[in-house]
Amino acid sequence: MSLFPGVQTGASPGLFFDRKEGHQFRALTSHGGGYYWKPNFMAVIRRCPELARFLPSAEFTDSANRVFFTRYQGEEELLTKTVALSEQGVELPEADYKELQDALAKFKEMAADPALTPDESRFVTDFRLPDRVQFPGAYRVLRTPWYSRNRLFVLWGLEPAGDRSTPVIKILPQTGATSAQSSPAVVAAIKGQEDRHELPPPAEVPDSDGPSPPSVPVSEAGQSDRSRLIGCLWILLSLLLLVLIILLLSECAPASCEDRSVPKQEPMRKVPGPQAPPGDPESPQPKYAPGNPEPKKPELEPYRPSVPKPIPSPSRPERLEPETPAPPKWWKAPAPLPGPQKAPDRIIPIPDKAPKSPGIFEVYIRKDTTLIQKPPAAEIHLGLRLHGAGRIKDVTWILEDGTRHTGEQLDELVPFNNALSASTEIDVAFTYVDETGEEHKDDGFSFRYLLQGRISFEEEITDSPDKRTPEQKDIERKKESEKKAIDKGA
Repeated sequence: MSLFPGVQTGASPGLFFDRKEGHQFRALTSHGGGYYWKPNFMAVIRRCPELARFLPSAEFTDSANRVFFTRYQGEEELLTKTVALSEQGVELPEADYKELQDALAKFKEMAADPALTPDESRFVTDFRLPDRVQFPGAYRVLRTPWYSRNRLFVLWGLEPAGDRSTPVIKILPQTGATSAQSSPAVVAAIKGQEDRHELPPPAEVPDSDGPSPPSVPVSEAGQSDRSRLIGCLWILLSLLLLVLIILLLSECAPASCEDRSVPKQEPMRKVPGPQAPPGDPESPQPKYAPGNPEPKKPELEPYRPSVPKPIPSPSRPERLEPETPAPPKWWKAPAPLPGPQKAPDRIIPIPDKAPKSPGIFEVYIRKDTTLIQKPPAAEIHLGLRLHGAGRIKDVTWILEDGTRHTGEQLDELVPFNNALSASTEIDVAFTYVDETGEEHKDDGFSFRYLLQGRISFEEEITDSPDKRTPEQKDIERKKESEKKAIDKGA
């Protein structure tokens, strides 16, 4: 029985498998525990970008009875525009499939990474892709224009349900004059052992009139490149023809297309009249003689009125650029992180909300900001320092939506608005302890975090958006803080 995903359109497009709608599939699990689609396992896949570009985002619900796949490129969802290998005329890009196998081999090498947990290492070891013969519906091809290469995506983490020993049979129709008399070609593929990463190729059963065609067509890279090369040559030929037409038209410009059959008239010149006898004062001499040509008159330049330069008046002074206000005395600008920083973060103090305690406060970026694609947000990592005598304790960060964080470090998501800028005002409350040990409570200050500009989000697998309310977040953070306090006390 073939297995194909359903197509979901509307505000949240994508492909899905749902047992309630008749999709018989089995969700793959790791012997270390959990389904392939768990967020921590997807984070491991993101560490291998060569493999992650083939695997779309996966979100599962209802005890893995439903899984939803998406892949966005900017605002466009791509999976709903793909076709499966089992559809007629669809070919598997051989170059992409080879890159997929190389990326899988590189991903397997990560199993020995000491940074992974035992469950994550076991997941890397157990991970396998769907069989392209027994499960062609999992391999999706995005057809692109002729001048670019088709893209390959794999719906991963599941396989068709049923006994592994049961063969999956696919019947392909014959073509030609003998199709009415000959029987259909039967291609059977028997599934291998449970722990194998790649299933064996299907065994072909020949027909009485000849061998049957392969169940999954594979395109040759040379044929695809040849067709694209022919298309490029056609464009170059069209451009060359256009250039020749422009050159021919330029040869027939108005200055060069005059009627050459009519001879040009020579400019008229003055002819001297009869000369008077010498010594006759009444006979005027010719003004211009053949040997004495008329001097050329100097050419006059066109009149150009002079434009006086504007003189600034005291009542209307020149416009000056606004100066950046100096930071308050209690504030220290954060030092930049070593190396190239990915996002142009800015931390701006609010002078109206200054601390009462002495010393200089610094809010610094302790870790590179991460840009999240869906929903668009910036994951910030901030810290607080006090430069001067005394110390601070019981630090609380309060965001604009009412979310609270305790401790001297802050890890939070700041969403982007329609203008592609992430901005939030953060209040910091703390207790100041001076050198004598006296505590000064109810102290704090405010600042604004700003990330502005046109941000280019890289295509990556992202987790589901956090739909918890600020009250739910506060309750969960309090539970985590109480648990940490109990663990420290034990």
